[in-house]
Amino acid sequence: MSSPISHNAPLQHTSSVGDLSSLTEVSSTRQTRSLSLPTSFRETRLRGDREIPRTNGTLRGRTGAVGGNRAMNMLRSLGSKICSLFSRPKTLSSHMPSFNVTLGGQTVRMDSRVLPLKLPRGTDPQTVITGIQAKITSGEQLYAQILSGAKEPPCTTKDMTDLGWFLQAKCESKLGENFRDGAMTLPDPGGKLQNFLDSHPKAYQRESSHINAFQKMPGGTHRGIDARGSSVANMSDVMPYGLKTMLFGKLSASKENGLPENRLYIKMEVHGCPSFNKAILSARGTPYDTRGPGGNFKRTWADFKDTLGHTFNFLIGNPKLPSGATKLGACKERLPSVVTNGFKSLQKMATDGGHGGLSDILNAGAPTNKSNGIRVMYANAQKALAKLDDLGIARGGTIETALKMFIDGVRNNPKLDNIDVRFGEEVIFSSQDLGLAPNPLRTALSDLRQNGRTDVTMDRVLTSLLESPELSAGLVSLCERDYTDENARFLVAVTEMKAPNANPSIEDIVSQDSMRETAGKIIDMYIRPGSPKEINIDGPMRDALLQAYNSDEISSTMFDEAFTAISGLIVANNKVAEYLQELSAS
Repeated sequence: MSSPISHNAPLQHTSSVGDLSSLTEVSSTRQTRSLSLPTSFRETRLRGDREIPRTNGTLRGRTGAVGGNRAMNMLRSLGSKICSLFSRPKTLSSHMPSFNVTLGGQTVRMDSRVLPLKLPRGTDPQTVITGIQAKITSGEQLYAQILSGAKEPPCTTKDMTDLGWFLQAKCESKLGENFRDGAMTLPDPGGKLQNFLDSHPKAYQRESSHINAFQKMPGGTHRGIDARGSSVANMSDVMPYGLKTMLFGKLSASKENGLPENRLYIKMEVHGCPSFNKAILSARGTPYDTRGPGGNFKRTWADFKDTLGHTFNFLIGNPKLPSGATKLGACKERLPSVVTNGFKSLQKMATDGGHGGLSDILNAGAPTNKSNGIRVMYANAQKALAKLDDLGIARGGTIETALKMFIDGVRNNPKLDNIDVRFGEEVIFSSQDLGLAPNPLRTALSDLRQNGRTDVTMDRVLTSLLESPELSAGLVSLCERDYTDENARFLVAVTEMKAPNANPSIEDIVSQDSMRETAGKIIDMYIRPGSPKEINIDGPMRDALLQAYNSDEISSTMFDEAFTAISGLIVANNKVAEYLQELSAS
């Protein structure tokens, strides 16, 4: 068994991709040959702002040699010029030196091009840098206030841009280099950050081509908030690199997708997409979240320009880079080809060798889909390695060697930290990165998968499970097997009452009505003697709840004592431990 993952080890940027490029493939005739995998990024040359690997002296992309498809390149060039008419980011002249900012007591070096301004004549650049530092500090404080519940909605445009600058600085601090283009994901316990951003009066649901599978889940439709500041006089609307919108969307944990915690996907982009939202989402088959932001604001010409620019840019796309290449400063969720090709070689070995059971394990969960990616590839390879004896595959052979080489190549690549929640090359923040307590469920699952045991207490795991509607539904289903689902349903209902926007009830038992109506539904469903899903609590506790309800002593904490009692019952009956084992094996 491979050594444990260090999900939160410091990320030291390097261009190495581990040993994946030296993987070997065994053909059905048992002859061994080197795989034609992409080379690492060590041997490169620059072309514009792109980093392109050398391959036998020839630079080739998916359409042939770079620049080979002249008609398509001309079309993209024309499209880029048209897009620039709709929205041209204004950035500070690159001759200005990089500058330092402070974040969490640490000094972060930032490229001057991150400043989205052309300074009027006579403006002191230090004044602008001071303004950016103020936004970073404000964003850091705002993030802590949102998660603690101290920040009241609605979200303002300044709030959104301050958060953007804080996250920009966090990305550059984590990477040790510029973060010019790409995506990030971060833990969002209780959905607090998404709920706050949703409260912006001009937040809207929008089309997005990113991680589509999660957009199909409840509440997963992507959102956008736009800001178009480029003036020193109006720093509240200024975003990094002259970008003009923040795209964000929920990544829901579930037993089916294997994500161990709810997270939030964030990407700052040049173009928003504030117009024709429902029509575009309908055409793409993405559900419109009835509980999400309605985008009910009057559209302006600037909104239509942004939508047209976004649409044209999406249709034309970006010039194809050669396999394994990446833009400088880009950290997107796309799968690195060296990992994808290494995993495909494992799949081919299983198929060519006639190992059907091995193929089933490696192919489970659509690992090469961009909504799954590295986290599923890695988990499948680990499971396959552990199951070789059961599959009748000899230890010490080529298949075991190849599996270990793939696992070690991914695990030892310092660019691929937090493997259990990683899609591709996006920036990933762990709870520790953001000064939060570790997620108990994520920690417990990692322990089980690596060591077969965990020291995390089951009551903490249960609290974490209840933060996810999908995982909560799985716990209810497990309890249904021995007809004790009323306990899990009661916990879900009370969790919903405490945070109605963060965790919709799995059967809408608890609606978004007044607190009294919500409490009444819980009383009638779970508390009254003879109720449809009566829970097992003692008489005095039941009488106290009924008296409080009848006396209009309604509060979000009125069920806390019963909640604690039922939580203890579920833990004592080993339901949480049983469900945790199922999640670990899934």
